[in-house]
Formats: sequence, structure tokens, C-alpha cells
Amino acid sequence: MVMEERGEIFIGSARSPSFFNVVTAITAGKKYLNNFGGHAQAAGFELRADRIEDFKKFLQNFAAEKLDAIDCAPTMTLECELFGDEITSQTTDILEHFKPFGMDNEVPRFLIQNVLPKSIELLGRDKKHLKFTAEMGNTSLPAICFNFGAFQEKLSPDTPIDIACEINEDSWNGRKRLQLIVVDIKV
Repeated sequence: MVMEERGEIFIGSARSPSFFNVVTAITAGKKYLNNFGGHAQAAGFELRADRIEDFKKFLQNFAAEKLDAIDCAPTMTLECELFGDEITSQTTDILEHFKPFGMDNEVPRFLIQNVLPKSIELLGRDKKHLKFTAEMGNTSLPAICFNFGAFQEKLSPDTPIDIACEINEDSWNGRKRLQLIVVDIKV
């Protein structure tokens, strides 16, 4: 939730995960607001400056009560488990038929187990990103892991990992190659 001050009035914007309906929360606290609207995961509102603290306390109590019995751990939807020999140009051609991807049609993600991370290296000016060759049986593909630089110390070329990933066809210098975009790692 963020707010912008406009004199004595504040304009707010709120986002929430799927397990918490932000409009229900804001509607319950409407006595503090001048105006509000939105849908389950996004809302906008307006309130006077002198009501901010009361509204904040109300929302914190409301959320604590509603979320008490809910497991708020992040989740990820995976389409299925894939094996190395199933990751081919034909697979990416099939995935092309499901485009365009967006909020209501997310990029498919897959589970690949027992991956050996070979040639592990850090990328980027701040070394925040990780790259390795994912060996999966007789198949080897480059894998890029954005914001996973801290995992380098946990990876060993001889210890299998499980990954959640997207399959991408990368084009560079006129050459196309398959690569894995890793979104989670289980060591």
C-alpha cells in the first residue's frame, strides 16, 4: 500500500496476494475514507490526512484477524515435471501457441528434478545473477537465474538440485538456442 500526499488529502493504491481481498479490507474501513474502489487484488482510495493513523491501525488489525489461520507462504504453479530430453525446439513451438502471456495467462513453469549445475558463474555488475549449465541426463542447457547470486555458495557441480523454470528460446547473433529461466531452486 502506498499513498501520495495532495495537501490535506492522501491518494492511496493497494495491491494484495490472491489469498487476501484488499477491497473487502478497505470496504470494512470505509468510515475512514472519502472514496475508494477496486477489485480483489488491487484498489485505490482517498482519505484525509488526519485519518491516516486510524485507518492504518484498522487495516493492520483487520489483516491480522483475517490472515491468522491462512498459510501465507508463497506458492508457485508448475505445469508438470519435465525431463531433459523433453526440452526441445518442438516444446517451445508448442508453447508459442499459448501466447500471449500475461496476468490471466502466465508463462508456463516446469519442474525439473536432479539437475547437476555445472560451470556455475555469477553475472551482472553486482554479481546478483547466476548462470550455470543444467545437466539433465544426456541433455545440457544453459540456465539463467535472475537475483539468485546468493545461491552460488549452495551449489555444487556434483550435487543434484531441483529447479522450477521457464523454457526460453534465446536469439543472439542470429543463432537460436534453448535456455532455462530458473525461478526457484531446491538444494
